[in-house]
Amino acid sequence: MSDLGDSLGNDESEGLEQYAIVAARRQQWDILLWQMPTMALTGEAFLLTIALAGSTSQTGRIVASALALVVAVAALHSLSAHRLSELADAAWLREHEREHAIDINRRFASGRATTGQIILFGLTGGLIPCPAS
Repeated sequence: MSDLGDSLGNDESEGLEQYAIVAARRQQWDILLWQMPTMALTGEAFLLTIALAGSTSQTGRIVASALALVVAVAALHSLSAHRLSELADAAWLREHEREHAIDINRRFASGRATTGQIILFGLTGGLIPCPAS
């Protein structure tokens, strides 16, 4: 990344790193968003099996039901926290991408592209994640 930082300048290379970090973190939130309900439903199924079993004592049913309620509340809290974090990252990425689009519009406002601009566009589309931050 240091070669890239030398050629783009310090601010732009830091922007590239920030974008990559936030994009990876947003993907991580997405994965967690799908894992939490699965784990919570598995725990709920186990606890409800205990609570609804005919051989379980009254105390066991109350404890299992209370634990099922705690698991449900904890899963909802965790799900909402993960969703809020994912929304914050998505908003930051959207703003970054909007600034990137404004920069591209400014660079190509004349409607004419030089050979160097075309080569740079090709490189940034495939090899470099995001040159304008």
